[in-house]
Amino acid sequence: VFLIEQDGMLVASSTSEHVLRKNAQNFERFQAVESDVPFIRAASSHLGSRFGSLNQLPDHYHANLTIDGQPHFVSVAKLQDPHGLNWTMIVGLPEADVMEQIDANTRSTILLCVIASLIAMGLSIIIARKLAALTQRLELEILERKRAEEALREGEALLNAAGEIARIGGWELDAETRTVRWTRETYRIHEVPESDRVPFDEALNFYHPQDRPLLADDLLQRR
Repeated sequence: VFLIEQDGMLVASSTSEHVLRKNAQNFERFQAVESDVPFIRAASSHLGSRFGSLNQLPDHYHANLTIDGQPHFVSVAKLQDPHGLNWTMIVGLPEADVMEQIDANTRSTILLCVIASLIAMGLSIIIARKLAALTQRLELEILERKRAEEALREGEALLNAAGEIARIGGWELDAETRTVRWTRETYRIHEVPESDRVPFDEALNFYHPQDRPLLADDLLQRR
């Protein structure tokens, strides 16, 4: 980084070079193009040949320069204020330094992506195994439920067949909901359509009046 005035005089720089040189009698300033620092000398020469005068320099300017065989990124900006300050600041950075940082960031990004991918793969495997185990359990539960339903249907069919042969009806009561389920033979004996759902109180009416209170109390106490 270095600063120059509009006449090309060097004001300051980030290098160890002094902005004053001693001659035979006193100290004097010098032009930036006379600097011993290759970057300062090359950048100043480029601006002079590119714009002729620093007064023609835009507020911001960027360029790529090759200095001592090394590409550099150069950025130029004007520094002005109402009190008469009118300097130009030139910043240079070797392309190798920039690319080294970019390469380091790229390597870090690739490494992070690889790590993230491995973590994602590991989590996917774990989740897949858990889902497979859950699916297997659900399939077993569904199979067991189907078997239970099939056994229940077979039992009901067997009970209906036995009832029809012996002309004996059967029924069950859900005391909580007071819901009655009849076998097919019970519907036939009482001459009630199988599509009808007989409430508990109406089901008791099919029994002898003297037996109804005893039957109701006995059944409802079995909750």
